[in-house]
Amino acid sequence: MFPLMWGTIRSRWRGALMALAGLALGACASLDARVRPDMVIGAAPSEGPIVSDWIEDNGEHCMRIAKPMLSREEVITYARVMQRTLAARNIDVALVFEQSGAPRWTMPPNVQYGHGAIFIRQPSGPGGEPRYLTYNLLPGYGPDTPCNRSSLVTWPVEGFDRAVTALDQAVIVPTPRLQARIREIVESPGYARLHNPSFSIIANPLDERFQNCAGLMLHVLIAAAWNITDHDEVNRILTADFRPSRIKTNTLVRVFGPLASSRLAAGDQDWTVSTASFESINVFMRDKGLSQETFIFYFDPRRPREP
Repeated sequence: MFPLMWGTIRSRWRGALMALAGLALGACASLDARVRPDMVIGAAPSEGPIVSDWIEDNGEHCMRIAKPMLSREEVITYARVMQRTLAARNIDVALVFEQSGAPRWTMPPNVQYGHGAIFIRQPSGPGGEPRYLTYNLLPGYGPDTPCNRSSLVTWPVEGFDRAVTALDQAVIVPTPRLQARIREIVESPGYARLHNPSFSIIANPLDERFQNCAGLMLHVLIAAAWNITDHDEVNRILTADFRPSRIKTNTLVRVFGPLASSRLAAGDQDWTVSTASFESINVFMRDKGLSQETFIFYFDPRRPREP
């Protein structure tokens, strides 16, 4: 009885500290962004109930501080419309960012998405339905992996969407040539060589000690764009050319962040947190001529659009 009670108390204590760390990072952030008409992309499926063979992957065991906002059926619909949207734009490879695991209001004002993955188109499903796979870096994936170590995980889009806490996703579309090169790297042994399993949510991309999902995407992007496979050369280009998102922080983050979770390691930071994000990667790709478009995808499966 006592071990069970202690486990519950410890879990709640860690949850409170993680929320505190999030508030310290995002104290100036507003509530979830209002959706503008130009953000809404895609149309509601006209078919009846959607049939999916998706099986939810519960391999992650690290705590989240917010419950998913969509039901299983809503996740399936959301993922289906997202894939149709990408296919309608003839997108083979995209960098997609979402907010999941924590509410938007805990995020800093200049970093609005907490997770990102590479979407790569696959052969169409039944009836010509477009299909994509998502290539993710996930901490604590599998029962024997601690939360400060990450794994490379490939999911269907439903898996990527299953824990969203906001309904908008940011999409960066690389140039066609770069899309082809990213696919080559992700589907080769070189992808794993670009992965550093030492994980921190706020990993500094200019320091090699830790890596987060955006940091991995950035390594893949540079390796593809510069046509190189040497890890040290990728880091040299990254250090010379990339400007990370900078987040003002305070003593709360420094003291309570690592206590809340090993995923908040900050040994690679100074008093201003530097991290890779949708915002900084988008600017980098735009300035280097590596992207053909960026857009915000928004579709609420609970309120289908009128045709």
